Amino acid sequence: MTRWGGLIVLAVVCAAGSSWGVPFAWIAHDSTTKVSRIDLATHETVTFSVGSGPIAVAASQDGFRAYVANTADGTVSIVDAPTATVLTTVPVGFSPSGIAVRADGAKVYVANGDGTVSVIDATTLAVVHTITVGGTLVTAVANATGTRLYVTKIEGVRSVAVIDTVTDTLTADVFVSSEFSYAYGLAVSGDGTRVYAAALAASAIDVIDATTNLAMPPIPLSTPGTAPAPSAVAVSPDGTRLYVAEYSLDRVAVLDTVTMAELTTVPVGTGPRSVDVTPDGGRVYVANHDDASLSILDTATNTITGTVLTLDPYPLSLGRFIAPGTTTTTSTSTSSSTSTSSTGVSPTTSSSSTTLVPPPPPVLSTSALVCQKMIALSFKRFAAKAHSVFASCLNRVLRDVAGDGDTASASATCVADLDAGQPSAKIARLRTVARSQIVARCGSAGPSDLAQPCSPTAVTMGDVADCVIDAQLGHVVAAVRAEYGEPCAIATTAGIAGLHPGLCAAP
Repeated sequence: MTRWGGLIVLAVVCAAGSSWGVPFAWIAHDSTTKVSRIDLATHETVTFSVGSGPIAVAASQDGFRAYVANTADGTVSIVDAPTATVLTTVPVGFSPSGIAVRADGAKVYVANGDGTVSVIDATTLAVVHTITVGGTLVTAVANATGTRLYVTKIEGVRSVAVIDTVTDTLTADVFVSSEFSYAYGLAVSGDGTRVYAAALAASAIDVIDATTNLAMPPIPLSTPGTAPAPSAVAVSPDGTRLYVAEYSLDRVAVLDTVTMAELTTVPVGTGPRSVDVTPDGGRVYVANHDDASLSILDTATNTITGTVLTLDPYPLSLGRFIAPGTTTTTSTSTSSSTSTSSTGVSPTTSSSSTTLVPPPPPVLSTSALVCQKMIALSFKRFAAKAHSVFASCLNRVLRDVAGDGDTASASATCVADLDAGQPSAKIARLRTVARSQIVARCGSAGPSDLAQPCSPTAVTMGDVADCVIDAQLGHVVAAVRAEYGEPCAIATTAGIAGLHPGLCAAP
């Protein structure tokens, strides 16, 4: 069996304020119809049947419900967590692989392989809406405020789709890379301002400014002769640390999200594919796909304090696997051995539950919300129109090359349209309109009211608008580069390679 075969999904559920309030791990056996519930205090296991090919599990914040995405039969099993029994099974889209619960527990979102997101009402236990996103959807995570869902998407290029969970509409599709690679890892910071995404073929973690839905510079990973194959990411509750499961290197990288640099790496089990942080930020759990173990990392010391060996192989989670609830468990090792034993647990641990209160979600003023909406709307319009100008230019050049070969007229038009230094150019006029809309609609709101979107040094909303439009133009150029064969040669013929050097940049 290969390293990728026999997939299982692990999700840790934290229960609050109940007599059975201990955390559980939910192990889904991808090649069967079984899910196991493991008590992380005693390691007692209960196995029961769900749908066919379970591949992702999400838990409600109070921990009383678990939702299992069954990829083989296109269903979601809704589980009563205390009794480990299936309440009902809900048909969703084709090949569901990602699942997330809105913070208030009212809705469950299922990312399907057919490019749709099924919305389940947690009260009626039925699909009440289907959101069309496109491409192939993989992993889904929700923010702490219950307002946004983020889904990794593959459609020629790699992107992260943004869904408004109040209106259940697609609001943005953030391009992160033209490199085709399965994008498994996804995490959103507790304050909702940053989204982090990882793909197996990448050597850096993509970062998205969630206040503007624009990509930021990625955080590089060290590569000691072997590509790290980042398969999962998790962010600390205070947002300052990012933990990355590096499948190829059997380790977890610890990144500083302030300095955007790698701090250290910690060896774990074999083939880590999943990582998450407890609500108090004190522990990181790493599910090691190839040796069926859970490594427990102490975040204060960045050391492994224990290893739990599961009873079944290939644990994997395509999203959050520690519920953002109010109970976690502190474990103290009583044995120094970390080798496999006949009991399947090493070392022995004792556990005690500690009640935690999650920090209140960030609150934006009414004027800041209006401003944020206008920023998103304006740069979305700008991107669509700018893309059309670029496509028109390159297509005109290609037609002339295929015709009589005289591209002089097409090149002159391209330069006239795409020279941003000329106020009369189409691209310059589009920029002016977008900037004016943002500044006018934001009124008295300042960058600090919106958590300094795009530029941490922005003083005025004009600065924010310039940063947003510059970044969006860069994304348009990258998308155009990915869409056309020999884009640099065409741009050079059009006379715009010097005006937009990103058309000749390496993908």
